Amino acid sequence: MMVGLLMWAPAALIGWLLVRRLVVAPGRSGWVPKLFEISLGAGTGIGIVAIVFFVLLWAHIGGRAVLLSVEAVIGACAVWLAMRQHAVKSVAERAVRPWWTWMLIAASALALVFFAMGAAASLEANPHGSWDAFSIWNLKAKFLAGGSEVWQVAVTPVAGSQLVGASHPGYPLLLPSAVASVWTIQGEAASATPAALGLLFAFATAAILCGGVARLRGDAAGLLALLLLLSSDGFASQIAYQYADIPVSFYILATVALLALADDGGWPRGTLLLAGLCCGLAAWTKNEGLPFLILALAVTAWKGGIRVGAWMACGAAPAILLLSAFKLLLVHDSEAVLPRSAGEALKHMADPSRWLEIAGSFARSVWHMGFPWAHPLVLAAILAVAFGLAPRARLLRQMWLAIPVLGLLAADFLIYLVTTADLSWHLSTSNTRVLVQVWPALLLLTMLAINPPALPDAAPQELSLARGKAAREGRHKRKRATRAA
Repeated sequence: MMVGLLMWAPAALIGWLLVRRLVVAPGRSGWVPKLFEISLGAGTGIGIVAIVFFVLLWAHIGGRAVLLSVEAVIGACAVWLAMRQHAVKSVAERAVRPWWTWMLIAASALALVFFAMGAAASLEANPHGSWDAFSIWNLKAKFLAGGSEVWQVAVTPVAGSQLVGASHPGYPLLLPSAVASVWTIQGEAASATPAALGLLFAFATAAILCGGVARLRGDAAGLLALLLLLSSDGFASQIAYQYADIPVSFYILATVALLALADDGGWPRGTLLLAGLCCGLAAWTKNEGLPFLILALAVTAWKGGIRVGAWMACGAAPAILLLSAFKLLLVHDSEAVLPRSAGEALKHMADPSRWLEIAGSFARSVWHMGFPWAHPLVLAAILAVAFGLAPRARLLRQMWLAIPVLGLLAADFLIYLVTTADLSWHLSTSNTRVLVQVWPALLLLTMLAINPPALPDAAPQELSLARGKAAREGRHKRKRATRAA
């Protein structure tokens, strides 16, 4: 497992250097907020390498030597960009860390130990993952690692002997491409590689939740958010499956966290580019990422203006272009669960029993995300009662962040309504995983709605200047629009 984790180090380093260059907005000092930067770098680096690998493979210039050379060039460019970054000083915390914060640190460390032990035991018992792992994701990775002669089998509608449609040819290929890139370098299809990738994404998701909330609301709030996620048994149980749901949850969470930081910091371009990159990578990870991408771009352009939306779209452009080419040029089959006519879809949507069954399944999935006596929602409610909700003005200012997340859940609900598969089977095999995709982002939004136990210090001068500049630009824009009218 350690060898498998080490194989992802070059990709993580590339991503970390890129994040260091783009996230220039100052944040709170301390080690907890730095988790955001490190974990974000790991996920974005893996996504970049996966895109590069697939493009090279599609261009018939893949192979170990070419891949290593291209990664070295990308790494050198990332180092050059990071070295050009202007140093931004963080403001040191003025208050001594309260004693109960150390209790949170100890509790988080203990929870992480148990989380890691549970994940290790699950992976040891199930090293090849569950059904979708070895029948879809890892199977596609093996074809992609096979080189120019066999890689297109990964996008054909026939898998195995006569399992027509079972391979889901239209599924995006970030996860298989990432695994295949390492297998190409290793020269063998080691089972530890996809297991290590799943473990890495799980811990990176936990770290980005903790670090992101810490940057926005302080260290104590970040640690509480981490404890909420670690208490989510439904999330932890997905690690050993080696599915794409935890990776897509990482990119969804990263997008929401970056948009929250961009909104607070006056819409810096680097943060917007990273937010666009992450929502683009979400769409290249699973089909569910596409409606999230569309909603995130639309709501950001609505909230920040066309220019802000354009910078975010620039970050998402590589993944959008690749996904469009993939869907239009390579995929020649549709998912079997989709209705073949509008009439068939409307017939299913008009059935009230389907609405009730789907709503009940979502409610059960939420309940099964944790144990009753330590359910994350129960713990969040206790925090809300203990610390109170955020001021009304702040809640209203942040409500827009929930639109792409809740919109994705609404899109999933619609898919269940119109599915041509047996509804009970469809819900039982996927509904929990659909909830896992947005669960970390929902916890982030929950912590933003709660008053943190330790209010952050006064904003750094640079951040205040950025906010002032953004406010002035907004006023000038409104004046110009009024004059034009």
